[in-house]
Amino acid sequence: MISKFHNSFRQPTILFLIFGCVIFLLLNVSCRKQTAQLPANKTLETDSTEIKLLELNKRITQLEDSAIVAFLALQPGSYTKANAGFWYHIQQTGGSGYVVDDSVAVFSYTAFTLEGTQVMHEELKTIHFGKKEAVTGLEEGLKLLKHGGKARFIVPWYLAYGSLGSGKIKPYTTLIYEVEVLE
Repeated sequence: MISKFHNSFRQPTILFLIFGCVIFLLLNVSCRKQTAQLPANKTLETDSTEIKLLELNKRITQLEDSAIVAFLALQPGSYTKANAGFWYHIQQTGGSGYVVDDSVAVFSYTAFTLEGTQVMHEELKTIHFGKKEAVTGLEEGLKLLKHGGKARFIVPWYLAYGSLGSGKIKPYTTLIYEVEVLE
């Protein structure tokens, strides 16, 4: 009689265990997030047009940089190329602290083309860094100056007004900025 009771107790336990495992597996499989698939028209390969455009952009940048280097060879003073891609010559270091990323800069400047044509002049310009209130090359250049400092920046067109230009500034125009930080 004990063996009969033991066998009858064992069958529901085994069935319960199997049923529990099946439920666990179903829940585990159904809750899994499917892996993302690329659409049929997308591949992991780089587009040949993209590669060609990157190469073209690199060549254009090298040509512009070569023209600037030739221009600088005729200029007095030594110029340094910043990591951002523009050249600078600090004429006067200035006094107290550097202009910093999250601050406001008050400065005066005059901008010329490489041919010497003046295209802009402002006695008092205020910008808030990071707000795109000045071209990239000028904003990055100001970060190199202390308050009261003076510098000359040669900003290639791709860090200035680019292929569109602005007002008197024609497209693809490299600019020379003569800058003095006032505050």
